Order: sequence, then C-alpha cells, then structure tokens
Amino acid sequence: MSTSVPSAPLPPTSTIPIRSPKVYGVLSIVFSSIMILMSLIGSCGGFAGASLSGVTLKGEGVDAAGAAAFEAVKGQLADVYTASGVTSLMFLVLSALLLAIGIGQLGYRRWARAWSVYWGVAALVGLVVNAIIWIAWIGPAYESAITTMMAMSEHAGRGPQVTVEGIGGLAGAGAAIFSIAIFAPYPILQIANFSRKVVRDVMTR
Repeated sequence: MSTSVPSAPLPPTSTIPIRSPKVYGVLSIVFSSIMILMSLIGSCGGFAGASLSGVTLKGEGVDAAGAAAFEAVKGQLADVYTASGVTSLMFLVLSALLLAIGIGQLGYRRWARAWSVYWGVAALVGLVVNAIIWIAWIGPAYESAITTMMAMSEHAGRGPQVTVEGIGGLAGAGAAIFSIAIFAPYPILQIANFSRKVVRDVMTR
C-alpha cells in the first residue's frame, strides 16, 4: 500500500505577491522614454517644417504660374508638417504622463493605480484624434501637394499628365490603422490590468 506525501498548502491569496504593477512600471518607463525621444524629434521637425511658409521662389526663369504653384505647394507642405507637429506634441504629453505613471507603478503607489486607467482611456482617445488628423488633415494636404507638384512638372514639360486622386485618403487611412494597431494594445492592457480588484488591493502605498 503506497502512501502519498501531502503537498504543502498554498499561501493565502492575500500573501501571494502581485508583480504586474512592477512589470507594467518597467514597460511604461521603457515605452514612454522611447516615445518621448521620437515625439520630441517629430514635434521639432514638424513645426520647423511648417516654417516653409516664409520661403519664397525667386529667379529670372520663374514665371507667374510657377511662382503661384510653388506658393500652393509651400502652403500644402506646411499643413502636413504642422499636423505632424501637432500629433507629435500630443504623443509627447501622453508619453511624459506615462513616464510619471510608470514610476508610480514601480512603487505600487495608490495614485498610479487610478492614473493608469485614466491614461489608458486618454491614450485611446489620442489615437482616435491622431487617426482623424491623418485622414482629414494630413492625407488631403499630402495629396494636394503631390497633385500641385505634378502640375508644375507638366507645366514645365518635364513630366506626363497623370493624376494621384485618392492617394491622400489611402495614406491617411493607412497611417491611422497602423498607429492604432501598434499603439492601442498597451493602453487596453493597462486598463484591464489596473481595473482588477487584486491589483487595486496591493497598490496602497
């Protein structure tokens, strides 16, 4: 007759360490640091590019039509750069908040528990705003700039007569879908994790 050794009882649930806040804290700090750097570059580059509005086209071979087309392209490209700067600035603010929240998550801070959920909601809203900007602002401006540049080339006799209708909508929708697919999972996971009672109960410092 065989005898089995009873297994040791599991510790009470309350004493089992909940490590997810610390894991999310590390991830939040890493992700936010990368995004802060990228957003700083994007916002500075975007608003610097928007200064194209101060550039003028001069020269003996420049006719009125060419100058007018250049002014149109200049304004359209400035719109693209301005919109890019706005979206980068929005992500910069969200990333700075995530960095602070990540530090709080590492320390199991009570305030970080709630702010993790708030940030997750704000990040999802930001992604929707970013998608709208790409579809309604950057995409059309990008298409207009390409169309105008092609018209300039045709006017100068250096290019075929072609159209790029729909490329702006395609570019805008593609960028919107890509950003949502890449960035949406993390805020969704944060909302789900920090809404759990077991996590709320351990973040009391």
